[in-house]
Amino acid sequence: QTQGLSHHSPGLLAMFLMACVSLRYQPPHQLLTAVCCALEGNVTRLSTQTVCELLSSLAALQHDPGEVLLDELVGVVEGRVMLRRQELLTLESLVKLAWGLACLKQYKRPLFKRAVRRALGSSAGALNERPQLLRQLLELKMLFQVERRAGGYWHMLRPCWERRVAAGGADRVPEAVLLQSAG
Repeated sequence: QTQGLSHHSPGLLAMFLMACVSLRYQPPHQLLTAVCCALEGNVTRLSTQTVCELLSSLAALQHDPGEVLLDELVGVVEGRVMLRRQELLTLESLVKLAWGLACLKQYKRPLFKRAVRRALGSSAGALNERPQLLRQLLELKMLFQVERRAGGYWHMLRPCWERRVAAGGADRVPEAVLLQSAG
């Protein structure tokens, strides 16, 4: 499948993923993986706005693009916007970028934190006519507020887990694993 897709431009592949989201079509996992493989090494040819839309589309399709493609996508935006300041992102692109990174569980990336701060610092009134983007912005705000608390979400969830285990509840995840992930 990947060989057949490698003939297509990265822009066309990105538009395919965006169209799937717009049409609420969930392509087979193998096709999404093949598209991601074909995009690897070619994302620098995409505009920054398209990269933000691509991250959002992958998140909406609930598909993990893999570390290689994810690093490339983040690198393109970081390089163009954060480091060289060649481009400015629109509020729409900021929201899509941050929401996509959040759904892909990329909270620790500096780009995620910067994008969320900038999106939350902007006027949400500009999104009143775009309910989906407004919903994504509100989701980001709630997520960011929880993550900013001391210790992040683990700080709030650990006491619940400890009470359940102390009461004889089923311990689905070994304590060592939880403590290790809490850092």
